[in-house]
Amino acid sequence: AIVLVFDLSPVYWRIGKAGAWQVPAGLLIGGIGIAVMLTPWVLLPGIVFDTRSVLLGISGLFFGLVPTAIAMLMTAVLRITQGGGGTVMGVSVIFVTGGLGILMRHLFRRRLTQLSGLNLYLFGLGIHVAMLACTLTLPRETGMLILNNISLPVMVIYPLGTLLLGRLMVNRLKREESIEELKRRESRLS
Repeated sequence: AIVLVFDLSPVYWRIGKAGAWQVPAGLLIGGIGIAVMLTPWVLLPGIVFDTRSVLLGISGLFFGLVPTAIAMLMTAVLRITQGGGGTVMGVSVIFVTGGLGILMRHLFRRRLTQLSGLNLYLFGLGIHVAMLACTLTLPRETGMLILNNISLPVMVIYPLGTLLLGRLMVNRLKREESIEELKRRESRLS
């Protein structure tokens, strides 16, 4: 779904020019985040896990500040509304992973098409190490229980999900870059 939002967004924004479309894109990404959060893996009552970290990290990297901030706000409101012992952790995960995505966008701004599979996998590892570090917001016993139960699956599956979704986004950017280059060449020839 996020790749579809990316496909529908104007090309000019992806190359660094903001536009009014960022608000609807943020609302769509936030809606996707809410859908993801409403189908979680429940470890303990009030302590849930889902792939919002993948979504928000990738959103920050490929959509930037405004859409990702809107999506983070929407998903944080839902997580607070859901309540439970993992609320602070859940909200922390939202802001940490989205924030790391935005930071990476600023580091790679003009070179998103050059992100390799390794870059994306390492990005996925980084945001999910940060996600696991958010367990420090929980009481010690609960945090250790969570780390013991989810660390391996999270560190195996989530970075791969980040890599795969990121590759889809990079490939889409490369395709658009090629189309734009063809258009430039055609206009020079005419």
